Amino acid sequence: MEASVKPDKIKEKAEELKSSHRLMAISAIDEGKHVTLCYHFWDTKGNDLLNVKVKVAGHDISTISDIIPNALGYEREIHDLFGVEFEGAKLEPLLVPKGYKKYPLRKALEGKKAI
Repeated sequence: MEASVKPDKIKEKAEELKSSHRLMAISAIDEGKHVTLCYHFWDTKGNDLLNVKVKVAGHDISTISDIIPNALGYEREIHDLFGVEFEGAKLEPLLVPKGYKKYPLRKALEGKKAI
């Protein structure tokens, strides 16, 4: 199953899902004008997958790690590779050196042609 929510509603959705679903991963797709985040949840009762998609236009979104603690690792990875800022999260570098300011999976990366 798939659902879409607005960036300001992701915390509400995470709160709604936390008792019956488990966060399996968060993935990101750079679509040029915005980054789409896909929160992959597993329904523990119905044994089904739910993908919650969020379009992040300004590269800022609230963290859900205060609701679902294992989200922090995924948020740190997405921050390192795409530059998405998760407000309220401690975004220590996970994959890149401290102070590194390029985002390797962004289409607009300097020195890399956009596809």
